[in-house]
Amino acid sequence: MNLFESFDEIVNDEFIEKFKSYTSTTHGDLNVTVKGVFYTLLAGMIRKTYSDMSAGMLFNQIEENAKRVNLPANLASIFSQDSVLKKIEVDGSKIISQVFPAYKSPLLSMISTYSGVSKATTTVASDIVANVIISMFKKDIESGKWDKDQMISLLRQHHEPLLNAIPEPLLEKMIPSLGLHDLMTVRPYVPKKEKSEPVGKTREETVQAVEYADTTSESSSSNGWLIGIIIGILAIGGSLYYYYTQNGNLNFFSKKEVPVESVEPLTEETGMKDSLATEVQAPAPAVADDFTGFKAYVLNAAEPAGKEFDLKSVKFVTDSISLQPASVAVVDSIATLMGNNPQLQIKITAFSGSGEKAFNNKRAFFVKRILTAKGIAAIKIDAVSGGIGEDFAKVKVISK
Repeated sequence: MNLFESFDEIVNDEFIEKFKSYTSTTHGDLNVTVKGVFYTLLAGMIRKTYSDMSAGMLFNQIEENAKRVNLPANLASIFSQDSVLKKIEVDGSKIISQVFPAYKSPLLSMISTYSGVSKATTTVASDIVANVIISMFKKDIESGKWDKDQMISLLRQHHEPLLNAIPEPLLEKMIPSLGLHDLMTVRPYVPKKEKSEPVGKTREETVQAVEYADTTSESSSSNGWLIGIIIGILAIGGSLYYYYTQNGNLNFFSKKEVPVESVEPLTEETGMKDSLATEVQAPAPAVADDFTGFKAYVLNAAEPAGKEFDLKSVKFVTDSISLQPASVAVVDSIATLMGNNPQLQIKITAFSGSGEKAFNNKRAFFVKRILTAKGIAAIKIDAVSGGIGEDFAKVKVISK
């Protein structure tokens, strides 16, 4: 299910026109209000999937509210049915209070200011949109096809499309206002795979194969234990012989006399480091050092401003506006550098293989949003497209 398409089918042009007539809205853009609420609530739902506990609560809340929500086939018709609209407003308020308890007040203020529509109208819009979002999941919930893992998978699939859909001015307000900084990092979701039987085998053959494997495993395990005991005895015997020939006695407890091996013991932390080293390849030295060179230039008062750096360590995910996970830490370091040097102003230039201006701008603004989320004033950061190029950012020092 594509949530954006589903939403547009329900909240269509007819709905917007009827809504305008109902509220007598003359200021601002009601369509921007409705879409702004939708984007913000969807962002909040996606953010909740990053915690297993929060995801479980979200699933239960959606499932529970779906029992109560019952929208007409033509949503625009609610404006001619006062009792129906009143119920939708009450239900919507409950949904937002339960699913997004910390959002309601800042959400209404932010969307109202952004779209120029009154707060009262924005409140009605948010109640309606909350109902619409729940109703989009209602069919799957009632058919029994919906569980927490499916919800997480669906919402995570909309992470990148959401960042592409939200207008830059709204996103710049949304992230700091509602604390949605988690959206700035890439969190790939791998759905759980169901166990399947080997292709081409009958169930009976599969069971027999499993039983045989279990028997073989038990036999191998027994043999392994026996071999391990023998090796252990031989190792102890060798140690006894070594210490006796070297020291003339069998003093096991003198730390001073025992040879020390230069091998780091395998601890949980060591194992974790090894695991991470396997999963995430360390960047080449030239890439790791590019921020060091950038920082040295910024801190060197003798060097004039105006130099541009190829920060290959600030690398985007291929065909995406998001940064690779390791690159987020580099941008954090840039934020720290800017925070410690108030005069520092920069221009971020992003490129892509296609050179598409809108796409490149979103890439550059993605970096800018991370910096502003860290407290750096937006006025100190310019973000532009650089045309065709590689998947990393260039940073020019405007002033320092």
